[in-house]
Amino acid sequence: MSQQETFIEQPAAKAALISVLIVDDNPLLLKLGRALLSSLNCSVTTASTWIELSESLKSVTPDIIFMDVNLQSVKGNRLAEVLKSQTRTRNIPIILMSDMPEKDIEALVPGCGANGWFQKPLTRERVSKALRQIQAAN
Repeated sequence: MSQQETFIEQPAAKAALISVLIVDDNPLLLKLGRALLSSLNCSVTTASTWIELSESLKSVTPDIIFMDVNLQSVKGNRLAEVLKSQTRTRNIPIILMSDMPEKDIEALVPGCGANGWFQKPLTRERVSKALRQIQAAN
């Protein structure tokens, strides 16, 4: 008589939630971004103005910020520069996003201290790549 081995499958450990802040003045992009990032097991906060961004950062320290370059009241690359100059927020990775030509977005990154960029729209592939890079760095 042969013995049969029984393996009890353990549930996979759930990946740690990544806290994400999306800054964009387009309500549709914020809604889609929230849905996309939530499906990737992220905790999502959104802001559509620099004032909302400032208020959000009082209560949340995100693991990463996805920042639109062309906000109505201020340029996202300028906000990135300000955040990178402050002790509390300087180590938060910032990814610029825009519908500008790639070379124009890429040119903004070194001057503002952002950690990367991509062209809109937010896609699972682009967002996943940015999240993997942030996780690998930590």
